[in-house]
Amino acid sequence: MSPAIAAIAMREAGYVPSGLASEWGRTPTPQLATRFGWSDQYEALQVDSNRLRAPQGLVSRAIAGYAEGVVSAQTIATLRGVPAERIVHELEGIGIVPRVPDDREFEPDELPDIDVDLSGLEDEGRSP
Repeated sequence: MSPAIAAIAMREAGYVPSGLASEWGRTPTPQLATRFGWSDQYEALQVDSNRLRAPQGLVSRAIAGYAEGVVSAQTIATLRGVPAERIVHELEGIGIVPRVPDDREFEPDELPDIDVDLSGLEDEGRSP
């Protein structure tokens, strides 16, 4: 939390008066980190906060899809920015492996009929 946010929270909670909160809110975070001996931790937090992260919900749904056998490990790896081998290793390590569909799930006579209209692809004035 930044000093400005902390100062606002303390002011609103009634712990410090407005003037002191304003003064504290203008103090730069790196200055506080150096003064109180946690500049190494502050720098580590800065590096971590600048790292791109995939949205947790999206990754969670992709993992569920992987478990169902409809999403590849590479898709999850791309979302997370890591190698696919790492994803496979992580997921296998917690018992998640892609489901192998039963061939009976794909009986041709159970597939829906598909009506595709390709007339829009024909050039006007020319016969196919």
